[in-house]
Amino acid sequence: MTMLLWEVRGTSTGSSWRHTGVALDIKNTVSQPHTIRSVNSYYLDALFRKFLPFYFSILLVLIGIGSWHQVEFHEGFNIGDWLINYQGGFVRRGFMGESLYLLSKLTSISPAILLVFLQTSIFGIYFFFSYKLLLQKKDLLKYSILIFSPFLFTFAINSQAGGYRKEILYFAILAFVTYAKNFYHQDKLRKIILWILFLFPIILLTDEVGFVIIPLITAIYLISGPLSSRSTLFLFLLLLENAAIFLLILFQHQATDYQINTILQSLISSGYDPQGAGAIGALKDPLMVNILQVKDGILHGDFLLVYPVVLLFASLAYLPFRQELKKIFSSKSLRIGLTVSSMMLLTLVVIAQDWGRWFYIFFVELFMLILIVDNEQQNDGKTIFLRYSFRRLVFFIFFLICYASFWYIPHVLEAGSSLKNMFHNIPGL
Repeated sequence: MTMLLWEVRGTSTGSSWRHTGVALDIKNTVSQPHTIRSVNSYYLDALFRKFLPFYFSILLVLIGIGSWHQVEFHEGFNIGDWLINYQGGFVRRGFMGESLYLLSKLTSISPAILLVFLQTSIFGIYFFFSYKLLLQKKDLLKYSILIFSPFLFTFAINSQAGGYRKEILYFAILAFVTYAKNFYHQDKLRKIILWILFLFPIILLTDEVGFVIIPLITAIYLISGPLSSRSTLFLFLLLLENAAIFLLILFQHQATDYQINTILQSLISSGYDPQGAGAIGALKDPLMVNILQVKDGILHGDFLLVYPVVLLFASLAYLPFRQELKKIFSSKSLRIGLTVSSMMLLTLVVIAQDWGRWFYIFFVELFMLILIVDNEQQNDGKTIFLRYSFRRLVFFIFFLICYASFWYIPHVLEAGSSLKNMFHNIPGL
């Protein structure tokens, strides 16, 4: 029987490191035959770290291709929602679409083509900072189920019709703020967060998730260290700004037929025909229309059957992080931030039928908070690496492939759907 203890030493950046091993032979190791029946987790961890950049690169290419396909078949929401502009006057959600429209006029490139580049870039930021944060973790294997899950990084691939909406901007920002929380000085972090709170609602003006960002970002701001009266004042004023924009949009909720037609015509004149109103046409829908759609989904789309099972499946990826979840809820600021954000998402569950998107947002938020409270860094010092039998390793790889490939979170369920709508690639379903 042999026990291996490995000491990991690294630079302050964790960019280079070495190990020294001490083998403690307990009984008859010399006389035992030389057979390899297990694998040291040190080698698995090292292999996993080398594989991650290829994994994220492949995902980014697939997502870029998916975005291009959305443009080709004129998807009305993943594309249309980003292309809402001010050509017919002020409307909610119009800032980014107006920016793309003006850039299109300057470059003679279709705004939809510009959007493909924008969406892929936003996913790239989200993946890049998530990758940088994961590399710093001492036990990267613990994150394997979460990394390969069909929702954290591959939601847009598994559920394309709902995977390219404006919450991806939130994910990119949250990943960057999480990175800044772990590696930047608290004063720099606070400046970053204050600028985000100032600009984010102005840029979205406003999406359903435009205000979900506020609780968690504010919570990270509060845990960054003791607050001065000046820091508290700035935070208070920016929260007031967000509330004022919310009220402005609340009373300017519906667009007119003239505005919608003008937006559609402006896109056609700039080289992209939406071939349908989609998210642009939805600007004129009253709130009650959305609530009735949710009711119809609950009654005829098996929402209350499929999504509880989805939550159960997704929770499996978070089982290795029980200690980190305890840390999150033991922090008053993080607990309140996550709770308020969850309450906002529950409100969206009532007024919008894209339930899969709201769960997706929650799971990404939880992932980022785990990265914040998981303080065991790769270069912390001594680490005990375990040995896994080949049988156990093969079983885990098989489980990982099945978990990543055979189910997903549908962003919405159509009337007549059933439990089998959350499964794919399984014969007979």
